[in-house]
Amino acid sequence: MAVLDAAPVSEPGEWRYALHDLATGEQIAEHVPFDVQPFDRSLPEAGTLTATLPVDDPLVQKMDPWGRAQPRRTTLVPCRDDQAMGEYLIWNRPDYKASAKVMTVSCMEVRSYFDKHRVLRPTDGYGSRKTLEFTQTDAFDVFRALLSDAQAVMFEDMPVGDIGVIADPTVMSGQLIDRRDTEDDAGAYHGYTFDYYGKLFDDLASSVGFEWRVDSFFDQDNRLRRRLVLGYPHVGRPFDADSLTLEYPGTIADYVYPEDGENSPNYLAALGAGEEEAMVWAEAVNAAELRGGYPLLETTASYKNDSVQSIAAQHAAAELARTQGDITVPSFNLIGVPNVAPGDYVRARISDEARFPGSTVTPKEISARVISLRITPGPKERTTLVIEDPRDTGAAA
Repeated sequence: MAVLDAAPVSEPGEWRYALHDLATGEQIAEHVPFDVQPFDRSLPEAGTLTATLPVDDPLVQKMDPWGRAQPRRTTLVPCRDDQAMGEYLIWNRPDYKASAKVMTVSCMEVRSYFDKHRVLRPTDGYGSRKTLEFTQTDAFDVFRALLSDAQAVMFEDMPVGDIGVIADPTVMSGQLIDRRDTEDDAGAYHGYTFDYYGKLFDDLASSVGFEWRVDSFFDQDNRLRRRLVLGYPHVGRPFDADSLTLEYPGTIADYVYPEDGENSPNYLAALGAGEEEAMVWAEAVNAAELRGGYPLLETTASYKNDSVQSIAAQHAAAELARTQGDITVPSFNLIGVPNVAPGDYVRARISDEARFPGSTVTPKEISARVISLRITPGPKERTTLVIEDPRDTGAAA
């Protein structure tokens, strides 16, 4: 992965920081004068946020910061021009020193709740069983069923597991899957495993090949809401005519264009089933590079389920096509906060004769998919976009 610093797409916004209740979403405090460090919004995992608050300030003391910014039950919502720029669950208040009189809060995106404190359990307590089983069910329906189960836990008639994440039941992946027990495999979800829901979500998404995130937003009545976003195979805006466009020179102040050939083979052997002389294997070669004067650079890939040589050959060709050639994951140095969410594509147009001869006539175009944002709030806004390695998706820069 590489880093992309986001462009000045608008004037600096007005920032404020609010505290909300995790269980209900209700606002606890508004305009809390936190000093917020650069914070992350991430697609593959929960982003992080760290902030400090001078608790010896009389105005801050009137807010009751120790009573309101409580770990495990309070979220911090950074807002830019009344738009929620994420929501972060306070997990820790580390490093308080009497001499400094500063509260520090360490937070993670609200999806981290499912990573740490929600597990499958027996239906009726000790000695009982719970099984969630699915046959030829859309993968997104399976995900929503797990989410529903996570938020359905009750204690003394209180919905203690419900943090109000809403899910659109009409969004489908088109991928029908089984999660059921057979004679050879306990493939259903069982309460006795006490698995974390976050792990179940991630394992399901990884095995089927889709992505998910939780977005926080204010509705028309200015109430904080949370929604599940699912996408097969990806979430976010695709690369199209509406993609955010960055230009150099222009909105891009500077850029870095690395070229890495260390892991770029021109010969690949796919190793299939069997051992030693009986092993099934096949090879693929980048003949154009070898004929053009490149030395032989080799690697292997393991496909131990391949028992047919022709299938091994297909795997070899596909893997070589994915990994051959120098990899380029550019980074761009810009200012501002763009209208981009994790999963979106952006476009860069570069006119730089020193690096791309002819680009002042026909600019070099690069498409890049954002998988994480690091936002520096305040009057000197800056955003760092973490860009997906094109080899993760088989795409070319």
